[in-house]
Amino acid sequence: EGGIVLSTEAMRTVRRIDPGIVFPEGTDERIVQAAASLKREGLGSPILLGPDDEITSTAADHDVDISDVELVDPVTARDERRYLTAYRDVRPVS
Repeated sequence: EGGIVLSTEAMRTVRRIDPGIVFPEGTDERIVQAAASLKREGLGSPILLGPDDEITSTAADHDVDISDVELVDPVTARDERRYLTAYRDVRPVS
């Protein structure tokens, strides 16, 4: 697949600062693949939001390795306010 295209200098900068990137649609196949790609290429520390079981199931169904990707369920997370706003905009929380 295409992967991520950045200039060499941009890649060096991103790798140096290692930004945390929160993905509120953590159960979406495309998002899971993007997060795995970013982590594999050293272009940040992706955080997938959503129920852990749904995220891992999506990854397994599409043969995507997310073992190094942080998963956070905003409903049960200790610091849930940090994630809840982004998650609420994408998926209603009961």
